[in-house]
Amino acid sequence: MHVYEIMKTIETRFNGVYKPSPGSIYPVLKSLIKEGSVTVVEKDGKKVYKLTEDGEQKWAEAKAHVKHFFSNTNYRRLASELFDLSLVLYNYRSKLEKPEVFHDVDLVLMECRKKIEMILEDHNKEVS
Repeated sequence: MHVYEIMKTIETRFNGVYKPSPGSIYPVLKSLIKEGSVTVVEKDGKKVYKLTEDGEQKWAEAKAHVKHFFSNTNYRRLASELFDLSLVLYNYRSKLEKPEVFHDVDLVLMECRKKIEMILEDHNKEVS
């Protein structure tokens, strides 16, 4: 695919909630090319990126891992909650343009992440 096609595919799969920029796509492609997972060829004067055989295998393994991970009902529930939260943020994106609102929401999210990490670290200590 061309970079524009990659960006549009990602945007479509995220239902418009996430729209990657070329600046976020090119470093990833560069890394994938370097590791041999993607090749680039010129077609009609444009660069086209394609998974190599190794890239196809890694992609299949990653998909299987994610599918297995989310086959657990609890993980699916957490992922669903996170997705719903992203939709809330998207739906109120105009409000988030106000610096004070963005700041307040950002603080809540950072505090939430810290609390989740503390819970998981505490439970990890119990297991060790």
